Amino acid sequence: MATDMIIELGKTVTVYDPSERAEERDRLTEDLRRLGRAYRAGAVDDEEFDRESSAIQGRLDDIEDVAGGVFTYT
Repeated sequence: MATDMIIELGKTVTVYDPSERAEERDRLTEDLRRLGRAYRAGAVDDEEFDRESSAIQGRLDDIEDVAGGVFTYT
């Protein structure tokens, strides 16, 4: 598909379909909301909240980087 973006990392090639990115972004956003609710309810401590929210936000940032055509390698 012409709108797909292909990123080659080593020997792995991943195709990013825009609709799949949107679905993943929506899922991750909902995960972040649920994590916030669990934190406010006291079911998640500060350390776990920080770790999990950072991981989710990192994945959201990765999706936005791909969508914007900006690729950051660390």
